[in-house]
Amino acid sequence: MANVDVRLWGGGGGGGAPNSEPGGAGGYVRNASYAVTAGSSYTVTIGQGGSPGLNAGTGGAGGTGYRTGGAGGASGGKGGGGGGGSTLFDTLIAAGGGGGAGAANSGQGLSPVGTNGCTGGGVSSIQGSGGGGAAGTNGTNGSASGSSPAGGTGATTVTSSGGDGNANNGSGGGGAAGASGTGTAGTSTNGGAGSGGTAGGVAPGGNGSNGAFGEGGGGGAGAATATTIPQGGTGGVPGGGGGAAYNGSGGSSNGGPGGAGMVIIIAPTGTFTASASGANSFSQSGGNDRWTFTSSGTWSPTAPTVSAAADARIFFI
Repeated sequence: MANVDVRLWGGGGGGGAPNSEPGGAGGYVRNASYAVTAGSSYTVTIGQGGSPGLNAGTGGAGGTGYRTGGAGGASGGKGGGGGGGSTLFDTLIAAGGGGGAGAANSGQGLSPVGTNGCTGGGVSSIQGSGGGGAAGTNGTNGSASGSSPAGGTGATTVTSSGGDGNANNGSGGGGAAGASGTGTAGTSTNGGAGSGGTAGGVAPGGNGSNGAFGEGGGGGAGAATATTIPQGGTGGVPGGGGGAAYNGSGGSSNGGPGGAGMVIIIAPTGTFTASASGANSFSQSGGNDRWTFTSSGTWSPTAPTVSAAADARIFFI
């Protein structure tokens, strides 16, 4: 048995549409001394970002993963974005962010806090609420009207929180937290910055940048001008929130999707020889081996073998 450093991000919530609110960032969880056993196989499940609300009238689907985020509600053709899915490594669970509301009244999706997936955005009498973020259980679906839906429960305690996005029509999504700091809230038109990924640019909704190694992605920018009617920007990987749409004079746009989650496993070089399935990459840096998962799979560590011949010594006297 040996300890590894495990880092997880849940999926970000999708942005609403139109005249709407952004998605919250996925949760960040780290255990720097997680015990694993050579010869065992560990399941990795990556939470996907919530889909955006569509101006055509459908609420965004909740992000899939270990558990699924709630779908966005819709009313009058105005759908809220879905919540993000949760990410799993063995028994560690990173919760997803909440979806943004399809309304312009303080209905931004929130980032996870504590052990719960976060709620989706609030609603007005004519707009749909965003879905709740997943955790150890599914997030609740949004509704056409009423209070925000609940996020799932039973995630691992959040290590540091990402940004919630800005409660403003057509604003940017929240930035995800990471190893070197926390994400920041979005502003009107700009997404929040992740600890390693920059925010999406100004409208038309720029995409949030992906995080550097071990750090969260930036939030997608909001589509927040009346003269240009683009889609809200996509949240960066891992875990950035999707940007919101704006209902302007030239038509109406869709929200942006949340960024997918991620799992990173780190061990001192030579601790294990590991096989892995799913979309993953292996790298070495600073005396450590790193396995980075961007899709679901398995991680199977084995003890390194030492050749007896390599250690043979002959002495002449």
